[in-house]
Amino acid sequence: MSKRGYKRWRQAEEEDAAQVFKEFIETFQSSASVANQVFVKSGVLYSDKEEKGEGTTGQIYKPTPLIQTQDVETNTAIECARILKEVVPTKNKKQEKPKSNLEDLKEELMLKHLARDRLKVVVNQDETYKPIENEEQISTNLFLPDVHPKITDYDLMMEFGAYGPLASVKIYVERDGNKPNQKRGFVAFMSRKDAERALEANKDRRDLSVRWGKPVELPTHPIYIPESLLKLYQPPLSSGLPFNAQPPAGFIKPISEMSKEEFDTLLYNSYVKVTYPMNKKELMLIHRMVEFIVREGPEFEAMVMNKEINNPAYNFLFDNYSSAHLYYRWKVYSILHGDSPTNWPTKKFRMFKGGSIWCPPIIPSYSDGMPDQLTKKTTEQELVEDQCNKLIKLIQKLSPRKIK
Repeated sequence: MSKRGYKRWRQAEEEDAAQVFKEFIETFQSSASVANQVFVKSGVLYSDKEEKGEGTTGQIYKPTPLIQTQDVETNTAIECARILKEVVPTKNKKQEKPKSNLEDLKEELMLKHLARDRLKVVVNQDETYKPIENEEQISTNLFLPDVHPKITDYDLMMEFGAYGPLASVKIYVERDGNKPNQKRGFVAFMSRKDAERALEANKDRRDLSVRWGKPVELPTHPIYIPESLLKLYQPPLSSGLPFNAQPPAGFIKPISEMSKEEFDTLLYNSYVKVTYPMNKKELMLIHRMVEFIVREGPEFEAMVMNKEINNPAYNFLFDNYSSAHLYYRWKVYSILHGDSPTNWPTKKFRMFKGGSIWCPPIIPSYSDGMPDQLTKKTTEQELVEDQCNKLIKLIQKLSPRKIK
């Protein structure tokens, strides 16, 4: 129920309560016109007959009630009704207009800002709170104080992206200071390990200075992923085998020329690579489908396939070669065997008797750093200053004349 609807409902409830109390009070209050009405006895209309009860003629008739009531109880009830009437909320004719949604949102934002300010005061007053003495120990951000004028964000992304996934890349121009119009840059990594690797590899460069910068907030997904790391999370190319199984290395003979025994042997030695879906919407749909399949059984899957046969969102139920179908089929198998929805063994296994080897998926974890085996280890080293000077002198002594 919305806030405006709740106010209307509350106002109607108050009006109904006031009406009930009003009726309650009127029940115990006696009317003045009824109190003044009395009955007076009269004589017999016909004079030839003997009058009866002459002594009672002209007296006020006071009927005797069958049940003896006490005035104290009546007065008490009236007094209680009067007290209750005073606390009953009455309708205010000059009632303020209901607030709009914009005003409600404004009040909500003001309350949030007040709560945030109070939290800051509590943190500042806390004696146990101490600022980080050396921010470089937790930073994943590298500062480049002297970037070449021709260098762009893309160049830095390609240069430093080889060391690991990048969180952000930024180049700005210094307007003040000793070197106006000097380009400076920041390169933030998703992992401290990758940042240390990049700093170590570029610390002795003459054309570019690299040092630690202040820590920055990291996004949930990097802006750049190295191609070598991306291959771990991407599905393999189509092979034509069931479940897109990948044949072993050195496989040359076409499948069409194989006998049944050769094909079964090939299928047995192949492996099925399961990859984690990058599309969050598709991933949520697969997990929801798995939840119902495990609970309701294969009949539910058949019913959904019959109903959603023309819905492209449910393509993973029909395309047995797609990476989404492989993940869906593996997930059902994993849950039915008691694995955790968020943590599962990565040991290879055979799902079917005589079938291919299945490789469980690896969840992308950019904060753990890029595996060492995926980084390029170069043996190239820059010349020291003496070697540089010697090389320059040798080049200067070169002559364009051909020696006979």
